[in-house]
Amino acid sequence: RQELTDGSLVQPEPSIVNNFTIDREQTFKRFASLLHEQQLTDDVDSFIVTQLTDTYCAYVGVSEILHTGGIEARVGQKLAVSLQAELGKTLRELLGEFRLTPSTRAQATRTAAASTDDADDPIMNFMGGRPSIVNN
Repeated sequence: RQELTDGSLVQPEPSIVNNFTIDREQTFKRFASLLHEQQLTDDVDSFIVTQLTDTYCAYVGVSEILHTGGIEARVGQKLAVSLQAELGKTLRELLGEFRLTPSTRAQATRTAAASTDDADDPIMNFMGGRPSIVNN
């Protein structure tokens, strides 16, 4: 098993600590910036970054519904907990496109941790804390 970059303890996602406020445009810009800084995207990747943003925003929205409505909360006819699980799976697939999941990170050597200025950034936390450049 490959060791994590800095061995730090996993922190809860914003949806877990009830930080449901989300701005789609700002979220897109943050994802785009982080992925670009890691040399994982180019200008042709706007569609997949948009998909990632939309799915993340939907995940946070469903998390809020689940938090306020409890385990029996629904989004339309679907249980919020089921929808949250589906969105989580989709997010893992999208993050896998950028080698940002535990299983895809194992396929590449990760180096160069990001700056500590990003410690309170919910997008940074969602993407795994302190992102690193992936060497192919």
